[in-house]
Order: sequence, then structure tokens, then C-alpha cells
Amino acid sequence: MKDTLLRNLMDTLRKSLLQEDAIRLIILLDAWKTLSREKKITSSSLTFTAFYNSEITVERFIETLEELSLDHKIFDLFLPFGHARNKMDDTTLATLFNEVSSSEPLSDIGLLLNKLDTRQRQAIALQVSELGVKLLDDSCDEIYAPFNMDMSFTYFTGKPVYAESLGDEFLVEAMKIIDHLPIEYKHSDPLNEPMFINTQAKHLLRQFKCTLSFPPFNIRGANNYYTNDIYNRFKVFNGKGSQDVAHLEHILAQTEGKAIVLMPVGFNYRASTEFAMRKHLVNSNLIEAVLQLPPHLHPHTSIETTLLVLNFHKEDKNVQFINLNQDHFVQKGKRQITFKDLDEIISIFSRRESIEDISSLVTNDEIADNNYAFSIDRYVVSKEAQALEQALTSYEVLSLDEIADIRRSQMFKDEETGVEIIELSPGELNAAGYTTTASRRKKIGSQESKLQTYVLQKDDIILSTKGTIGKVTIIGESDTPLIASQAMQVIRPTNTQINPIVLYMYLKSDIGQALLKQLVAGVAMPQIATSEIKQFKVPILSTSEQEHIIQQFNNEVTLYATIEETKNKIKKIHSNFLGEN
Repeated sequence: MKDTLLRNLMDTLRKSLLQEDAIRLIILLDAWKTLSREKKITSSSLTFTAFYNSEITVERFIETLEELSLDHKIFDLFLPFGHARNKMDDTTLATLFNEVSSSEPLSDIGLLLNKLDTRQRQAIALQVSELGVKLLDDSCDEIYAPFNMDMSFTYFTGKPVYAESLGDEFLVEAMKIIDHLPIEYKHSDPLNEPMFINTQAKHLLRQFKCTLSFPPFNIRGANNYYTNDIYNRFKVFNGKGSQDVAHLEHILAQTEGKAIVLMPVGFNYRASTEFAMRKHLVNSNLIEAVLQLPPHLHPHTSIETTLLVLNFHKEDKNVQFINLNQDHFVQKGKRQITFKDLDEIISIFSRRESIEDISSLVTNDEIADNNYAFSIDRYVVSKEAQALEQALTSYEVLSLDEIADIRRSQMFKDEETGVEIIELSPGELNAAGYTTTASRRKKIGSQESKLQTYVLQKDDIILSTKGTIGKVTIIGESDTPLIASQAMQVIRPTNTQINPIVLYMYLKSDIGQALLKQLVAGVAMPQIATSEIKQFKVPILSTSEQEHIIQQFNNEVTLYATIEETKNKIKKIHSNFLGEN
């Protein structure tokens, strides 16, 4: 049955059932037909054909499902009938049976539903499911799949799958019946209640050679599993924040070979437990590769993701970074992008070598020097960026937090009464010279006590690090208190070795901007983490070099003033078209 036919059947039920109920009913009937054809219905009076050849009523249908549920789980999972019990009428049900009876059997229903705009669950792009399977060794004789809400990957492997999650158990049962997929599925949250246990020692988890996991992203909730864990899983997770790290630790605890794990891209650069987890993976030599995926790859979401390849049997102490977020690998459609060639990606992964602008083989020590960041732009860089980095090697360099205090600004609500302040946003920073004012004004009353902590001082440097990346200014004298918006970092120089103007000019220079670009994480919402800004390398120049740059600063101010004067003259020409001025 093709997707067009499934859509037609859904249209038949549109007035009677919610879309999800309609899909489940269609799948149920086809599963019933399959079980009957394969003689797995013990009573001949309960077969699909027997029911179809008798009077079709909703009441009799429900009674039959209740009898079938005693032997087959899928019927039990379908009951109670929900909205269908209340809204389905006998005529519509009979029409549906006619359609299903005369149609070819369904096949690949998991793939089919992934393509349909059902929005039933967290769907993973089919190509990512296939890529995950391809990244596992061919030597895998079985695959462990914890947390997967979408089981579409099972269509790309003939290996037995042992899965546990809070996904759609009904759909998994249907896939097993209709598509004969070898899945042993446990409907459970592996964090709270792992189901695959060592039968010889109940306090130990069963070990799997291969794991493929697509956990839900950024989930928060009760962490009883963390405090009451008898399986000794959590070495890093501290019960705070999202469960992304907890998912990883469970996977590591139940894997003895290789694991492919899909993670939100924020895992690559966030601080706190994510940082601690990255450090653990690197120092334990468990991370084999990081594949940066493009946004708009998965159905119904633009969230950016990354594939981690974890390996307990690495043969070297290097990590391969592959940037798949580029035109070379993808083609863009109207609503979604797709990969051009998965086999090329696997070939690059298998060769495990550096390829300009595509992949890089990086030592564990180099990752440690980069604050254990997995951000792809830090490692896969162009020749131009490499040349700029090379230019710094002849200078003494210090990290930014060694020469300045760095903090992200805080939001102040406009209370309409109290002290007036000016809030600077990235769009209003002066292109040259000092910034002393902007258009956005607020009044604060109850928040005045924290104003002194965040009010800007002369020679503070403001750097935009969220949304708009890399815009920079230096603060001048102002009669009205200035604050920076939350999209910006405040850099307050503390080291007399470098003049604030020189630091400002370095950050806005070609080399400074190129190096900042390497720290950017995210495409839908680009940002640079505060921890990355603190480690940003700054060259310490000689006194004469700094004096020259200060002169260049003044020259730039003069040039911009000339530009503004020229613009005003041009504006006057335009406004004087009829000689009115």
C-alpha cells in the first residue's frame, strides 16, 4: 500500500476520527489481516476474513478486539478505542474494511509514517537512521537501542534489535507483525527502570557490543534514578539540568563495543555537566568521531544535532571531526534538506584522515587544550583560517580571561519609573570609535541595586556572541548609564600589557573575526559560549606596535567621519531635486 492510499484512507476517516486514531486503526486492521493470513489467529471465528464476511458494527468490532487482545498484544494496546469508540459509525467502519480488504498489504510502515506529516512523535530523519546503522561495524550481531522514540532505523539492519524506551509500543508491535522486524521491545524508561539486566547478577546491566541511540533532547524531570541507581552508571551526571548526559552515561554503562549516539549540538560546547562529560569521553579515550549534522534535517524541527561515535576499543588517541553541514554533502528541498550520498560520508569516516574543509583528525591533547570543546569549527578550518592562526605563533599569547574580566550582561525590565538607562544592542554599536549612546532607553526602580554591577565603564569592550556574532565596540564616556543587552559579553581589560583600544581593534580585525568564527556553535541561533570567550587567545604586542594600532584607531574614526559627511552631502543632493532647499 503506497502512502497515497494511506492518505486516502485517512481522508475517509477524517470526519470520524482524529488523525492519530485513524492511522492506528488502519494499521491495526492490516496487522489483523497479516496475522490471519499467517494463521496466527487461533480461532477461525476471530480472523479478519470471518469478521469482514459478517455484519460490521462498531459494537461487534470492539467485542472482537477484546477477545483478540487475550492472545495478541497489539489489540490490547489499541484498546480502549478512545475517540474512535465515540465517533466511529457502522457505515464508516464498513467502508474502511472494504478498502483494507481489497488493498495490498502495508509494508515498511515505520518508514511510511516517518514520511507522512503525522507529528506523532520525535521523528528522526530516515537518512540519519540509515547513517547511524552504517557507522556501526558490520561485525555487530545485535543492536541495543535505548531511548529511541522512532524505530525507523530497524529497517536498515537485519540484525536483532533490543530496544527500550517510552516510544509508541503499538507501532513497534505493528512493525514486528507486518514487517517481521526482529525487535525485542521493552516499554520503559531505561534511566528509571532498565529492562535488559544481567540474568546472573541482577545488579549488573546486560552488555551489548553495539548500541544505536537517538535520545529525546533537552528533557528535564525527576532524577530519582540518579540518587537510587544500583547499576553504578553515573560518574558525571549530578542530577541537574537536562538528561542528555544521563542518557550518555546509561549508554556507556550498557555498551562494551561501539555506540552511535545522536545529541543536540549544544552538548558540543555547553559548560557544567556537558563539559565534564566531554572531558570524561576524551580522557577515557572513548570518543572516536564527531559528525556535525546540518539543521532542518529532521522532520518537524530545525534543531541542530551531532552524531557521536563512541568506541571502547579505539586503536589510537585521535578524534575525527567531520563537518556535514555544507553544500558539498547536502541538497536543499522546499521544507527539508537531504544528504546527497551516505556512502561518501561512510568512506570519509572509514579513511580516518584530514580532508581540507571537510574533516580533521585531532589528538586528545589538542581537544583538552581547547577546553574539551567539540565545536566543529574549532577543528575543521579552511586554509585561510589556518594561515591566520599561524600568524599568531610568533607572538606571546594570553587567554582573554588572563587580561580581562568577562561576563554576560543581564536583562533589565523597563519599569517606566526610576533611573533612566540606555541598553546597547548589537545593531546600534558604533562601527568606529567609542560608543556612548543608543536609542533604547529604559527606566528601572526596583532593579537599581544591581545596576552598579552591570553598568558599563569607559574602555569596556562589548562583543556580540548570540544571534549576531562578532560585532564589537569600545565604550566611551556617557552621562546616562549604559548597559549591554543579553546577546553580548562585557570584556573589561585588567592587564596593562595591552591597551583597551588595541584589544578592541584586534577583536574587530580580520584575524580576530576569523578566530571568533571558529568558536561559533549553532546555525539556527549562532552563539559563542562564555567559556570559549574566556579561552580566546590574544597576542601581546610591543609598545611600538600598540602605538601604531592606536593611531590606526584614530585614522579609522577620521575616515568614518568623512564617510558620514559624504553621505550627508549625497542626501542633500537627493533632497534638493526640485531646488526646494
